[in-house]
Amino acid sequence: MPKPSLFTIMHMLAARMPNDRGTISDLGDIVWDLIRANLDTFLLDLMWENQEPATELTVVKTSEGEAHNFKAIEVNYPGRKRPAEPSLIRWVYEHDKPVWIVDKDGISPKKDYTNSWSHGKGTEIIPSKTIMRYVEHKPMRTEICYPLRVARRGGGLRAAGVLNIELEDVFHPSDVAIRYIENASAILNYLQCLLHGIDMSHAYTEIALNELRALAPAFELEPGPIPTAFISRPMSHTDSERLTGMIERALRKRGVRYLKGPKAGNIGAGIIEQIRASHFGVVVSTGYLPNVIMEWGALAGAGKPVIEFHGRHEGEPAPPAVVPPNDLRCPLGPKLLYKEIEAFIFSALDHYSQRGRPLHGLLSDGLR
Repeated sequence: MPKPSLFTIMHMLAARMPNDRGTISDLGDIVWDLIRANLDTFLLDLMWENQEPATELTVVKTSEGEAHNFKAIEVNYPGRKRPAEPSLIRWVYEHDKPVWIVDKDGISPKKDYTNSWSHGKGTEIIPSKTIMRYVEHKPMRTEICYPLRVARRGGGLRAAGVLNIELEDVFHPSDVAIRYIENASAILNYLQCLLHGIDMSHAYTEIALNELRALAPAFELEPGPIPTAFISRPMSHTDSERLTGMIERALRKRGVRYLKGPKAGNIGAGIIEQIRASHFGVVVSTGYLPNVIMEWGALAGAGKPVIEFHGRHEGEPAPPAVVPPNDLRCPLGPKLLYKEIEAFIFSALDHYSQRGRPLHGLLSDGLR
């Protein structure tokens, strides 16, 4: 039986509050697994303060590609004799602000970073020595920290914990990605408050429920917040690998990862699964070969927009009836020129990203 989606969980929590620890823990585990799968995380931590006022944030839940061997992070508090050790998690907790930093060369404690949470438009600087390096031989290229909040005595909210996400890949913020982090954090925040036995009549309960109700209609689980394309190409075509390499290069420049179909196991089922996990398709239709027609049809059936490349060959069959009329098509000449491939892909992505079209809000504004 498939697990419920994050969207389903949000609606369920907005409709009825769970009242036993087992249900709350199970929901938290499901949300945790969804975040790990959607973002392909190397490290995922949920930290929560040990008391109020806090002296440290302790690890409530963690999933890691390699053990970092810490159980708590010190925080600064009135009367502390020495400053707490550098940590982006501590900075987010103490400033009560979300942070998103990206470095293609690997995030370093020796660098200052601009907080990209505002889609690369922000000017807030995260100072050097704020970052704590957990893994020396495997660089993290993206770190996202989001404050988890409880009600403050006297009204308003304050940070009580932090959701920390680290990725080996470069992942730039977009409208969709930021909304995803906000939604996932809202659920974990709410469940954490319930598990910690915060008074059910507390003002935070109503705040949390209202927040979930407001966020739920805007959320889409599949295919996730990272821009993803499924590439369908003829395996036997002479220039297939070269053209695919050009397509991949252009997609990387716009922050899009790509899937090319599984090579083992139940290939048909794997292709359908990858298409469902993609936001759009790139189809090389030259020769209208059977594997391409099947994948193209699956993209059409899933309602995915398609960017098509076609090199006409003498004697090729007529276009299949499956071709959707709204696909964007680029005829290929006798010579493959990367600049032409890149220009068409960028133009197609800009077209599909306009308001009211299927990729609106998905791509980072900073990668145009």
